[in-house]
Amino acid sequence: MNRRQALIAFGIASAVVGVLVAVLLFLKARPWNTQLATSQNPASVNSKNENVISIPETKYQEDEKEKTAPSTATRPTAENILGDDFLDAVLDEELRGLIPASIPLRMRLGEQVRQLKDESVEESLQMLSQVEMFYWPGHPMGVQFVVLPLDAKTEQITVERIMSNRRFLKVFQELSEMSKTAAGHLVSQEIERTLPAYKAMSEECWNYLRGQDQSPRSNPPSFNQISNNADGSPTLYGLRHKLLSLVLIAGNLELADSTPAIEAIVKEAYRQRDLSYGAAAEFQSKAWMMIHDVALYNRTILATGIIGTSGLADGQLAQGDGKPSDEFEARHLTHYDAAATPYDLLTRGDGLIPADFTKGEIFVKFHKGLDDTAFDKLVSSFVDGGY
Repeated sequence: MNRRQALIAFGIASAVVGVLVAVLLFLKARPWNTQLATSQNPASVNSKNENVISIPETKYQEDEKEKTAPSTATRPTAENILGDDFLDAVLDEELRGLIPASIPLRMRLGEQVRQLKDESVEESLQMLSQVEMFYWPGHPMGVQFVVLPLDAKTEQITVERIMSNRRFLKVFQELSEMSKTAAGHLVSQEIERTLPAYKAMSEECWNYLRGQDQSPRSNPPSFNQISNNADGSPTLYGLRHKLLSLVLIAGNLELADSTPAIEAIVKEAYRQRDLSYGAAAEFQSKAWMMIHDVALYNRTILATGIIGTSGLADGQLAQGDGKPSDEFEARHLTHYDAAATPYDLLTRGDGLIPADFTKGEIFVKFHKGLDDTAFDKLVSSFVDGGY
């Protein structure tokens, strides 16, 4: 599934959810005749265990339904599909009535959380390359212009997309509970394991975009794939987001032991910048696509990693209570297993469900953005002579 297909699918899903919500509100407001509804279609009357429309039943009907109905352990109700944590987050009775209309969305979120709870921190680190959680629920793209260099607002889309990933929140949360030495070791190990595979796939993509791919095939490499591979193998977008996620984590947690691994990513990012900028005159749109979608050259994230791991900030990355310094912004985020994060579709859309901070909260900081000149100056302080 590419980005266009994903946007079309999201539009269709949003329309379907909207229609279901409207139907439920209509049914709730309409003065139904209870006896008529019961006598015409007893099967359509919901049992007292279902949270949609409650219509009184006769004792006979209750007895008959008790004999024939499947057990509540297997019946597909909102309660046993989603779990108490998801339903209890919606405290308002009016909102609770809208839950059934969002069951497909909530089922998917519930499955994500169940999967993440079964993963160790090492497994979650490895599986950060699974791309779907970066794009579902993801973050709105907005209007973008094919202009190089990218501006800070455009770069920030990638930051928001990373923070929308519940697996990222899990890794961030669990590493923050470790010693900095242990967390730094895990992050460095994962970068060293991932970077070679990413380099190979990004080089293949760049050669294809420039028309230098001589391999005999009819289809391009799936560099714009935003769905997981069936065999679990990583995609290019997945590897890119994983590496940038690790840089963001290392900077926020000030993992000094990860400095060499961050240097390796910065070095590769500069190489990609030089290639893309050098080809911009001939391949403007392709050079932009390379920087925007494929390359590691995201100054916002790289600056966060450099400052946090090198000690250049002298403790200014955060001033306490989650408040960043003047150079940084912060996002107030939930734990990964919250009933709703600030990025969930029903939270950010019409605000039907509030973000759930009952399990805890985390603050993720990121740099407000630098132009190329300011970034070069920062890097020269990070590495003697720069790159």
